[in-house]
Amino acid sequence: MQSARKVVFLVVNAETQPDTKWDRWESIPPFGAMMSSYSSISIERYNEETIALLKESVKSWTDEIKTERCKGGTGSTAPGSCEDIEFYVIEVRFDALKDETERMHFKRLPTAFKLPAEEVDKLRDVAHRLLDESEEFQRLLRDLR
Repeated sequence: MQSARKVVFLVVNAETQPDTKWDRWESIPPFGAMMSSYSSISIERYNEETIALLKESVKSWTDEIKTERCKGGTGSTAPGSCEDIEFYVIEVRFDALKDETERMHFKRLPTAFKLPAEEVDKLRDVAHRLLDESEEFQRLLRDLR
C-alpha cells in the first residue's frame, strides 16, 4: 500500500428476489417457497450490513495509511504526497434500476452458472449501465483525469 493512490472495491450484488405470487393465494405457500423467502431476507440484511461495514472500514484504513506514510508530519493531498490515498466503494445492484419491470426481471433470474446467451447479453448491458449511473464510479473517473 506504500505506493497505491487509488483503491477500488467493486461490489456486484446479484441477490435475487423470490416471486411473491403466493401473496395473492388464500392457501399456505409450500414449504420450499417459505424457506426461499426466509433465506432471501437474511441474505439481504447480511449484504447491507457487509457494505456498511466495508464503508466504515475504508475510513479507518485511509487514516491508518496516511498516518503511516506521513509518520506524524504534516501532509498534503497533492498527487504523490503522503496523504494521497483514496478508496472507492462502488456497488452495482439491480435495486438501482428505475424501471420496476426491468428490475424484477433481473432480480428473478436464477443464480446459475449457465444462463441462455440472450440473458447473459442483457446482464452485461445492464451491468454497464448501472456502473455508468453509479455516482461513486463517476467520482473515480473524475479523480483519474
